[in-house]
Amino acid sequence: MIFAIFIFIFLIIETMLATFVALHAWNHRPARWFVLLVASIALLNILSFTRHWASDERSVYISLVGIILFLIIFEILILVLLSTLFVPQWWQGSRPIIWISLPYIIVFIVTAIDIVGRTGLFIAGITRTEDNYRLIFVSPGVDILSSLFFLSWLVHLGILLVAFVRQPDTRRTISLLVIALIVSIIMSYFARSMSTVGTLTLPVLTVLLLIALAYAVLRTRLLVPIQVALDLALQAMDEAVTVIDQQGRLVYANARAVKWGLDQEQSVITALAAIGTDVTLDRLLSTTTALSPWNQVGTLTLNQRRVTLTTSAVIDRRGTRQGLLLMGRDITETEQYTHQLEQEQQRLALTVSQLEAEKHERTQLEAVVRQLSLPLIPVIEGVLVLPLIGNFDQERAEDFTQVLLEGIQQHRARLVLIDITGILVLDATSAAALLRGIQGAALLGTRCMLVGIRPEIAEALVTLRLPLDTFATAATLAQGLQQELRQLRPPGYTPPSTNGNNRSNG
Repeated sequence: MIFAIFIFIFLIIETMLATFVALHAWNHRPARWFVLLVASIALLNILSFTRHWASDERSVYISLVGIILFLIIFEILILVLLSTLFVPQWWQGSRPIIWISLPYIIVFIVTAIDIVGRTGLFIAGITRTEDNYRLIFVSPGVDILSSLFFLSWLVHLGILLVAFVRQPDTRRTISLLVIALIVSIIMSYFARSMSTVGTLTLPVLTVLLLIALAYAVLRTRLLVPIQVALDLALQAMDEAVTVIDQQGRLVYANARAVKWGLDQEQSVITALAAIGTDVTLDRLLSTTTALSPWNQVGTLTLNQRRVTLTTSAVIDRRGTRQGLLLMGRDITETEQYTHQLEQEQQRLALTVSQLEAEKHERTQLEAVVRQLSLPLIPVIEGVLVLPLIGNFDQERAEDFTQVLLEGIQQHRARLVLIDITGILVLDATSAAALLRGIQGAALLGTRCMLVGIRPEIAEALVTLRLPLDTFATAATLAQGLQQELRQLRPPGYTPPSTNGNNRSNG
């Protein structure tokens, strides 16, 4: 009765562990293997209970051989669970876990054939001694089977020890598992006796091991939120993300990659072939290294979108290359904006060229206007006339001195008649500019004469208090020219008469 209560308690504990782990980490691969492991242990406990209460030889035999077979299954599940927890690379690429677990599967198949067919390779039958049933083991087969069980535990310990060295963050978890496994190895030989103590030893040890394994699964389950968050981030990316293993098989494609048709191995090969003959999947897998993490492959059209492809090697923590990351970035709008920008630049360049041409024309026109607004007219040798017309503003006043002095130098003038008949208003600024020009001409040895002085201009000149003795004046241009011509006549010269007597004498 006590044994039945113990078995029932163990089953409840195991079921609670499996349910708790399944509810909290079912999307974590080790959690699913843990549930299968718990199921196998539960069957082992049920078979142990059946063997303890069985009264006939057939039921005892079925229970005992069932325990042996489920122990082998238990070994296989332990191997698979430990590999998912601490050696995830065994599940990548060519999946070495298949070949590593193959010997266990072969042992299970051979043992099952021996038990069902009763070939006598490991078990010859069952016997009753002292009110207890025992299996009749055959040597050396049973010794080989026991050695294989022992070696399998060494494999488990080897996995944990390697992970303990290479993964410091798992050392606490591995320490608990190692302790549980060592205890299991030591006590496994006592379980073969199938006595009452031995029968209770198996459930006790499995519960101890399951608690340690549940802790390991739930501890590694802490990585699941990060993995989910990363997957959500990858799915939400505008870039297409495709992961290819070292054998060229596509193992991941996010939503954008699916939308663009990069969710199949053949579609990736076709896309790479569309870029160029030198860009192939085999070439990328063999040449992309950690030293060159990102390599732009080229640009192509996918699903009416312009996409640039970039590759990077997938390197694990040991520096081993595990595959290839292919990232596609949509540059359709970028190319459109670039094209529009180029067109806008060309348009702006044309506009600037037109503006520069217009500016040049305007500059030439202004030069012509400036020349026309301040024309220097040679009337006789050494005499120039400079008529001023319109508003004599500040800009024209500044040009006045330059034009005057340059004209004097060019024509070697000795006299300049400045005709101000056309000036509408003469203010202080205009008068000062006139005075500066006249003074500058005097420095070059040229006399200046103001002609065409109207009454209001004369009044303005007096009001402004200009030094009128520094230059000559005349009422009109004709008077100014006559004054100059008189100065040029030799003494005693009489101009020829133009009346009728002269014509008759002729």
